Amino acid sequence: MNLIRGVVGLILMTLGRKLFTLFVAGFGFLIGLDFAQQVFPGGMEWLVFGIALAAALVTALLARFVQKVAIGLAGFLGGGYALAALVGLVGFNVGSLTWVLFLFGGIIGVILAYTLLNWALIIFSSLVGAVLVAETLPIPQAYRLVAFVFLAVLGIVIQARMLKKD
Repeated sequence: MNLIRGVVGLILMTLGRKLFTLFVAGFGFLIGLDFAQQVFPGGMEWLVFGIALAAALVTALLARFVQKVAIGLAGFLGGGYALAALVGLVGFNVGSLTWVLFLFGGIIGVILAYTLLNWALIIFSSLVGAVLVAETLPIPQAYRLVAFVFLAVLGIVIQARMLKKD
């Protein structure tokens, strides 16, 4: 599953704004993957992958047909996931408060998504993509934060250049 997370992370990090439906589907996949891994721990990878794929399909359909809602959903999921994952990446264990962080990040994400849609997509997709890639790197925990910052900036630069061309 680490390889899948890494690939999804690279795609989100570099093409999140350009491929809006993919951006939302990527978050749906990640949320579905995390949920399924908690519900079906150990050994049932095909079921976990299937649930994650189903979540990606549902969120992609939502993005396609209910775009305004999907923009808010993407902002909420992106902001929530990025903040909760970043706190974990730094090494803090907040236990049951993870959902409070997710909710707080999600609210910030919704506000940003509607006011700064292109830049919000670039920033959130780069942050989440960078977290996913940094989590999969075979490096010590202490260097993952440095890798995250580098990858997030790289993703923002790549997508900003693509926005400039458009």
